[in-house]
Amino acid sequence: MKQGRLERERHTIRLMIEMTCRGQHHSTGDLCEECQELYNYALQRIEKCPYQEAKPTCARCPIHCYQPAMRERIRAVMRYAGPRMLLYHPILTLQHTLDQIGKGKTAARTTFVVGVQALQTVGLFLLFGSILFAFAGRFDWWEAWAFLVIYFLIALTSAIWMAQTNPELAQERAHPGRNVKQWDNVLVGFNLLLTLALYAVIGLDVGRYGWSEMPPWVRFIGVLGLVPAFGLPLWASRVNAYLSSRVRIQEDRGHAVVTKGPYQHVRHPMYVGTVFYNISVPLLLGSWWGLVVGGIMIAMVIVRTALEDRTLQRELPGYSEYSQHVRYRLFPGIW
Repeated sequence: MKQGRLERERHTIRLMIEMTCRGQHHSTGDLCEECQELYNYALQRIEKCPYQEAKPTCARCPIHCYQPAMRERIRAVMRYAGPRMLLYHPILTLQHTLDQIGKGKTAARTTFVVGVQALQTVGLFLLFGSILFAFAGRFDWWEAWAFLVIYFLIALTSAIWMAQTNPELAQERAHPGRNVKQWDNVLVGFNLLLTLALYAVIGLDVGRYGWSEMPPWVRFIGVLGLVPAFGLPLWASRVNAYLSSRVRIQEDRGHAVVTKGPYQHVRHPMYVGTVFYNISVPLLLGSWWGLVVGGIMIAMVIVRTALEDRTLQRELPGYSEYSQHVRYRLFPGIW
């Protein structure tokens, strides 16, 4: 039987509060008293919702019926349980995303962005996989399969999460505005070619000719490096609503300096994640020659960082003052 909108809302909020209660209050059975109180209050709000089955998600509701104290408590639950729902309840999270999209032009635009990102993720999965296995000359390469599956799942989950939490940023990253710096288009194009070269070299090295001999502990370092490689960009996108995929001053979106999250430590955390990625992938797949290509890509990241930082200092109000407090662009204590 098809689950109604309100029933799904009750089920979702129950799961999120239970997840938060176990993780933060260390409950092992029923909800603790504090979380039970919050759950009962949430049920009351759902029952009294004037929209009933047409109820929007709380983030898009114009009424905001929660009392201020309860609103802060439910927001804390959303912050803690939201990312974990993607892992433990992906179908329910997708349904909630579709509910949040709503109706009308905004819905059509957001649905289009999600669709584009999903297609891009599938396309990259097929492209990278084709290059790796074509140049390796074989398909029985479990490390490559494991990497591709991990990459695909994280990229797809990130696309859904961004569409749910910040659809405007998702649209900006998919289709940046018009005033993109021309030098950045050149660098992005060159980086794409280097990325293709990276997978081709790794395929030739590890899969076909076996030039590299890498001990398991070094490859394990590559596995660990994927955590900041994927984690830092996600963290940055959570706090920075202006994290475009191209360098431009987003006057059309009210571009402002962001100082929260990883931006308290370095000025370009997204690029730090890229550096980790360019190191981790060759190590994970066991290719010293791939690490050479990765080194060239890191040099490109440093060049792009320097040019972007110069642009922001010159054109974004408040960025020069911010750079006096956060001194380092990429590497704390170094640069």
